[in-house]
Amino acid sequence: MAQKLQRRQSRENAFLVLFSSAFGGEDIQESIALSREVDEYALDDFGEKTVLDYQVHAKEIDALIGERLQGWTFGRLPKVSLALLRVAVSEILYGE
Repeated sequence: MAQKLQRRQSRENAFLVLFSSAFGGEDIQESIALSREVDEYALDDFGEKTVLDYQVHAKEIDALIGERLQGWTFGRLPKVSLALLRVAVSEILYGE
């Protein structure tokens, strides 16, 4: 794992991993491994926990997001917005 980052940077890196996974269609574990290889947006403990919390609770988190989409579907929702919502809801529900 990378050194401990400021929370803002850790959240941003978690967002980049989830966005990469959503946009590239790769598995979240592959996105985490890639972030470590590239070391450009490596995850610290907080960021990795946020991403893994999403992975474990993906159906529940996506259902909560989907219930609140008014006039939108997951297909219409921009991947940037979806990744941001996933990070936020994951941290709200399962964060420290």
